[in-house]
Amino acid sequence: LMTLFVHPYHAVNVCPAAGCDDPYILYQTCFMSDISHVPQGTELYPPTQIKPLGEGDANDASCYRADSSAASAESDSKAFYSDPAWTLLSRMRILPCLSDILLCLSTDYSTGVAIPEAVIRSICGILAMLAVRSPGAAGATARHKGILPFLVSYCLSPSDGIDFKEGEESEKKDGDDNVGLFRTGAALPALVLLCHLARQSRDIAELEMPFQTIVPDLQAILCVGAETDEESGIQIWSLVLLRILMRYGLAIEHVQSLINIAAPRVELMRPESSLGAHYLLLFANICDASKVTQQNEDMTNMPAIFEADNCLAMSGVWLSSSVRSCATSFKSVVNGCDKNHMKLASAQLRLLSSYISTASPTMGASSIPIVSKESCFQVIETALESDILDHALNIALGASFNAYWVDHSNTNTLEEEAIACSFVSSFMSFVQNVALEDLDGA
Repeated sequence: LMTLFVHPYHAVNVCPAAGCDDPYILYQTCFMSDISHVPQGTELYPPTQIKPLGEGDANDASCYRADSSAASAESDSKAFYSDPAWTLLSRMRILPCLSDILLCLSTDYSTGVAIPEAVIRSICGILAMLAVRSPGAAGATARHKGILPFLVSYCLSPSDGIDFKEGEESEKKDGDDNVGLFRTGAALPALVLLCHLARQSRDIAELEMPFQTIVPDLQAILCVGAETDEESGIQIWSLVLLRILMRYGLAIEHVQSLINIAAPRVELMRPESSLGAHYLLLFANICDASKVTQQNEDMTNMPAIFEADNCLAMSGVWLSSSVRSCATSFKSVVNGCDKNHMKLASAQLRLLSSYISTASPTMGASSIPIVSKESCFQVIETALESDILDHALNIALGASFNAYWVDHSNTNTLEEEAIACSFVSSFMSFVQNVALEDLDGA
């Protein structure tokens, strides 16, 4: 029923796969942005109306609950079809019910009984759709003491060496330490759920449980070499969640360790890698957080973390090598026009733009290296002279100038269109920042 009747804007896929057309997945993994533009539930659903009982109805009406009349039952059914998520929360008490289910699962798991991945997927899917419904629903889910603690501890902690898939057991092979280290089938739905919860508001993302306590788990996931598409998927969504936290100025005390994990991988990144672009976007968000800190010296809007100042102040030094690598390798990346090259080039532009915008106010300090003005101009000239910009513009804007009655037979997928839009947007932002920032002293 949730899948059939929930508003399309609130339909969440917690098990994304390659080539998926889910708007949330495309927006965060292809367009590579974390700002939520989804309308609130109050704008998408009609207001719920509860009709009072008429005279005599209390004695004549049949009841489906001890305190419910036929009129209220009819009202509940209409409310469910009009706004199923809110009805599940307010009238069907879905959160306590799911909490009871998870308590039973926790008890069974402690005795050695397997938890099917389908159960985890279903629970995370329902909770994600409730979270997207409104910040209030997301807050109720995040603050419930019986739901997220179990999901985080079970789904994101290293497994015990046995992977349960649809009731079957598959043990690790001897000598293979990476296989089955994390429950990929359970970790991915949990990470997607956490991303939707964190995107709703900073008040939710600031909660110690789960968002502040899971950062070490996310770091452990990123330290493991991704050998399969499933392992790459959980690393991508771990990076997406870290990007969201960085946007709020959270998890700043982990900046150095995150850069130490990611920097060596960025140096060796290839366009065909699905992770390289997301590492660069994480670096860009770290730069943006540093810029906000510089603009708010009193730190009134930032978390009260003593390590935050030093970590963000030194982030420019720690990221200088990766930024220079982006500037020098940009020419080789834009030689290809496929979606992988375009996605990596977009992330490079995003990092370069954030870095020069952050470093310019402190360009007089020798502790913050800056990409030279000549390097920035070279990047712009390279993009203009290559075919990738024309290709991206044709994909992103080609159909905009065709009459609606003309069959233009668009052969591009939504994934390619999202990546093309990301590249065009990143390039224009980079050009704007180069024009606005004072780089003469670089």
